[in-house]
Amino acid sequence: PKRTIRNLVDLGLEVSQDPMQQRMLKFCQDMLRREDSPYYQLILETIRHVEEENLLTFGINFGWNGLTQGSARIRELERQGHYRIPWSMTLHIAEQADGMEAEEKLRLVLEGMELGIYVYFLMPEDEVSVNEALNLAAACPDCAFILLLPQSCNLDAHMTCLTHCPNVLLELNCLEPGWQDRVMLMRKHQRLYGLYRKYRADEDTSSISSGRWIEDVLPYAGLNVLFV
Repeated sequence: PKRTIRNLVDLGLEVSQDPMQQRMLKFCQDMLRREDSPYYQLILETIRHVEEENLLTFGINFGWNGLTQGSARIRELERQGHYRIPWSMTLHIAEQADGMEAEEKLRLVLEGMELGIYVYFLMPEDEVSVNEALNLAAACPDCAFILLLPQSCNLDAHMTCLTHCPNVLLELNCLEPGWQDRVMLMRKHQRLYGLYRKYRADEDTSSISSGRWIEDVLPYAGLNVLFV
């Protein structure tokens, strides 16, 4: 498996003509030269535990629509208009009177797609907002959505919706109690997931930068680990 992964990265470098893709793949090459690289474990665990449609759809939407076709569209528009366009957008979603309506968020994503933006980070704050985020993902099947599940969210209640959203990578908060049980639930249902943690104080950053924390969570990690 390790050799197969390295061969895929090497093949990508041979056929890629995009400078950003080449930089990313060369970075991957450097990481995979270490036989004990944790990325091998992340990749193998993802392949073992994730349903194929979920992995394929999210991968194509993120890698092809977002970082290949989308980024080409972004560069073209930037050359024409002399302004900067981000490769991704982050939406904070909350149930509040002065917030954006669901229709406005959908219009925002559709307009973003016209600019070449196909990757969206969704940060819902409550149960209602999680449902709204999943509805948004279902309405835009060509985009890749990274959804950061809020604290104390009832994950069981959203599993059915997730099966209809193969373009979603669900991020689990690994600082809240019982997060390992959520990992087991995601693996049971073969859904694509990652881990995230928020950090603020000096003791948080020291535990991250020392590598102690990542060693503890690596056996449970899915596709990635995010720091917010």
